[in-house]
Amino acid sequence: MSAPSSSTESFLPDGSKGALANYGSTSLDKASGKTSSVSSTSLLLICGLICGVELCERLAFYTFNGTQAFFLERVGYSLAAAGGINAAMVTLCMAWTLLAGWIADAYLGLYWTILASGLLYCSGSFVCAFAAWPAWQSASVYLIGMMVLVPLGTAGIKSNISNFGANQFDVSTPEGKEAQERFFSWFYVSINVGAALAYGFLTTFASSGGLGIDKVYGYFSVYMVAALAMAVAVVLFVSGRNQYSHKAVSGNSAFASAFRYLASAARHGSLKAIFALIGALLVLVGLILSVLSSLLYFHVTLAPILTWSAAIATAFGIALTVCCNVRPTWVQSANLPDEGLPAGDVEDYYRLLPVLLTGNLAFGALYNSMQFWYQHQACQMDLRIFPGSASQVSGSFFNVADCVAVIVCTPVILSFIHPTFERVTGTKIGLTTKYSVGIGFGVASAVVAAVLEYIRRSVGRLDIASNCAPHGVNMSAVSASWMLIPFFLMGIAEIYVNPTLMFFAYQQSPPSMRTLSAVTFLFMMGVTTALFSILVFLLAEYVPDDLNKGHLEYGYYANIVIAGFFLSVFFVVSRRFQEKSYA
Repeated sequence: MSAPSSSTESFLPDGSKGALANYGSTSLDKASGKTSSVSSTSLLLICGLICGVELCERLAFYTFNGTQAFFLERVGYSLAAAGGINAAMVTLCMAWTLLAGWIADAYLGLYWTILASGLLYCSGSFVCAFAAWPAWQSASVYLIGMMVLVPLGTAGIKSNISNFGANQFDVSTPEGKEAQERFFSWFYVSINVGAALAYGFLTTFASSGGLGIDKVYGYFSVYMVAALAMAVAVVLFVSGRNQYSHKAVSGNSAFASAFRYLASAARHGSLKAIFALIGALLVLVGLILSVLSSLLYFHVTLAPILTWSAAIATAFGIALTVCCNVRPTWVQSANLPDEGLPAGDVEDYYRLLPVLLTGNLAFGALYNSMQFWYQHQACQMDLRIFPGSASQVSGSFFNVADCVAVIVCTPVILSFIHPTFERVTGTKIGLTTKYSVGIGFGVASAVVAAVLEYIRRSVGRLDIASNCAPHGVNMSAVSASWMLIPFFLMGIAEIYVNPTLMFFAYQQSPPSMRTLSAVTFLFMMGVTTALFSILVFLLAEYVPDDLNKGHLEYGYYANIVIAGFFLSVFFVVSRRFQEKSYA
């Protein structure tokens, strides 16, 4: 990746300088038009509140995400159907970020959008809890909460809160820029603390009960905990209102401006703009079709048509989006003299898309193996806490190793490994290097999972039914604790990939486009889950309800191949990317 002399930033905090609390921020006094400084103590409190909100939101999200498939299986859905709906839910959470970003940019601003989304999230969480009450267990009401209210709520928070936190920093100094950069990694740590609490306790409690609560009330109990966590998140966020640095609502939608430039350039005959517009529409169509195919899994004629249509539309859409935006000079052919945002800002946004899209697709293929398949594999291994015990953990429990890897290894990597490497070699660790390291750990994780699946299927079966596998499926005679290894490896991969791309999307965007860039990053994560739901359908023969009758490892191999393909494209587009510095 080439860079002009104006760029001085790396893409992941190296931990070689001061702490977060050393740097203040500035806020705008709307009455006087002057800026006022925010003390380092106040900034630490503000960032603590924001990370606390994200922790609670992720605790709720991963409680839902880690139990949804198992709950649906309990109320009669097949493993393939439950997995497809679970993937569709994640896709919707990411897809709605476009709407949330538009509302924040043009109407409500970051603060009010996050607050409104938190309240909506609370409502959806309580709906899911009541739908899981044992005497009722309404799948239709559950899906209203899980597929409508929760995705809308989480989209509004996820698309805006990291930028809201980053906006609290004064980046007029190198120290402030570095502190802002470090914020993204600690923000990511808070995500994984919430996920660790969800996977380490709540997902197992959902399927097995405990603490005097019978397992029949497990799902209701953990969904109530998730709902209360969201209530706490709202209270935390509101409590810091007077301390936050609030940026005025621009009144201009970056999303609308970017689309108008694209449409105008296409109308004026730019072939690249025409194909870029077609590509964007095809990606959106593919995403919608993949969600529909997951929800209509039971329709033996329509589901395959929707799935293949989604695959074709997404493939062509991705290809056109990448090829037409490596050098998006077509923006200059648009004729919009009265547009609120300058053409240069819009061009700088479009140039991010090839890097973000290929980066997300390569890692997403590997990450989704963990997110959706590792836990099902664990469910057919020996889940007993210790030999002879009647108590079992859930397959989702082992996600805690992924979270622990992020929480424990992030400080070590930031404060020791990276500084030592850079001191010894005399070179900064760049985006491509960090990303490649992450992909390497992700591939290692998938390979280990594939080997464990082969071993699991080869050994004998215990005369004990699994609490989280489909009804009547017994556990294999190999400890599920072995799954901690691939989960842990994927956690290290995340450290090198997700904060890197998150900070890249923020830092390499002009200020006017940062919300849209953050939304785009999340939307592209939704595209990866949409592609995964297509893969689930195509590999349904090899991933049946009872994994003993299939070949789950084929799915891991397929995802490794997909990751390798998009990684090679990522290398090509990243080398042509020109870094810039923005205020």
